[in-house]
Amino acid sequence: MNGMFRVVLVAIIFVVVLVMLALTPKFDHKRIRKNIELYGGEVVNITRAWGVGMRYDRTYNVSYIAVDGMRMTATCVTSWDGVFWISERPPGLK
Repeated sequence: MNGMFRVVLVAIIFVVVLVMLALTPKFDHKRIRKNIELYGGEVVNITRAWGVGMRYDRTYNVSYIAVDGMRMTATCVTSWDGVFWISERPPGLK
């Protein structure tokens, strides 16, 4: 019985990790979109910048339409603490 408990526990942990890995980008995109819209922009595209960033951070390249109608691209880092732009805020947004 003890061996079966361990197998089930490992399987549950594995499933939870897979679900978190699958849902994390969706939550990141939602937070990035809210952040851009907060400054009056409109997101066009969000792509992951693989191999960039710290251990628990995720880096994204974001294309968006700024307030003045210009298409801009900026890089941001997301973590459990929120969205952080390489500059103080996304370029071209007020």
